[in-house]
Amino acid sequence: MNMKKQGITIATVLAILFAGNAMAVTNGSFNSGLNGWSALGDVNLQAGAILMTTASVDFEDDFPEAAGAFNASGNAAAEVAVVGGVEDFIGIPLGALDSNDNFAFEGSVLKQTFNVNAGDTLTFNWNFFTNESSTGADYAFVSINGALTTLATPLDAANSSLPYAYTTGFQTFNQTFNTASSVTLAFGVVDVNDYNVTSALWFDNVAVVPEPETYAMLLAGLGLLGFASRRKQA
Repeated sequence: MNMKKQGITIATVLAILFAGNAMAVTNGSFNSGLNGWSALGDVNLQAGAILMTTASVDFEDDFPEAAGAFNASGNAAAEVAVVGGVEDFIGIPLGALDSNDNFAFEGSVLKQTFNVNAGDTLTFNWNFFTNESSTGADYAFVSINGALTTLATPLDAANSSLPYAYTTGFQTFNQTFNTASSVTLAFGVVDVNDYNVTSALWFDNVAVVPEPETYAMLLAGLGLLGFASRRKQA
């Protein structure tokens, strides 16, 4: 088997094993900007990762800092609990972003829809920043088909950070899917109880990792190709 044919065969095996899987998320490392993603509010690419905030453009969210000082994109955070707002964009009921007796006011969100197989694991890196004290109610979240998971609140952000006051530090999220399905994934951050004081969510390396059995199949397939190639040469 010549090298060209061997390369084509290996590529075919890879394509079969990873079809609709490894390529489930489009542009998960944001090497192509926001290509493949839909954004609402203050969402911006910074140093190869995404930073989204609750900041406005022309309101002094973080007085005495100037208006828009913590805005990342030049687009203001979007309204919550209104038609065409953050919940509508995600596809969840109006008011779903309220937290207990605390009302969400504004926020930003980024989403994408893709397919997963049973046993696949969604993974990404994230960091929450805020200028609120630990008594604040702002929060960052991930939504998977409308099921909300809170990533962090100001209570979780105990580390000093610049230019923000506090941060959680870098974290990793993992969730394994039990069934094959279409998934709408959304990342968001919301201002709760007021329009004052900015919070932000940073994230990167969004990927869907196949279950271990898929890797075993891949290695076995490549091993058989290598064995066949050596026999051919012999």
